[in-house]
Amino acid sequence: VSREPSVDVTPLKEGKTDAKYTTYKTPGVVEKGDVIIYTIRVYNEGEMAGYAETVADYLPEGLEFVPASESTINTENGWTNPLGDGKTIVTDKLSGTILKAFDGTTLEYLDVKIECKVTASVQIGKVSLKNIAEITAHSDSEGNITVKDYDSTPENLSDDQKANYNPGSSEQGWGYED
Repeated sequence: VSREPSVDVTPLKEGKTDAKYTTYKTPGVVEKGDVIIYTIRVYNEGEMAGYAETVADYLPEGLEFVPASESTINTENGWTNPLGDGKTIVTDKLSGTILKAFDGTTLEYLDVKIECKVTASVQIGKVSLKNIAEITAHSDSEGNITVKDYDSTPENLSDDQKANYNPGSSEQGWGYED
């Protein structure tokens, strides 16, 4: 079963600020020491082209960041752990690539991968490893950082939201509307 989301752009065509994302995931069992590689897909649902300057990934309990010195994937994707907490990981990998605006048909996206290690044995679906990421800095196609992203407020997730992410809880889309 594909883990790539199915994206319905009908809400965007109707003037809403979010597309509808549906991801089908088959629960799996992971063991302590297993490596998980996440693909974080960043979409531009807006009306203007722009850059995702910085993406932050907030790793849940049960996962740890594999340092770039030990991971080709994390090195290639520019991940760092500036707080040294092993949980708040950031990258500017996408900053140099423009994300085109939604044109009424095509919803552009960019992918960035991150490699993590399981620190405890869990069955996904029973004890969840729900990884959450957000754009924490963005700019328009001219590099202006003051442009308002109408459906995202960088760095507005509480520690509780980061730890207890509940996909599907929003009326407008999947995950926390921020």
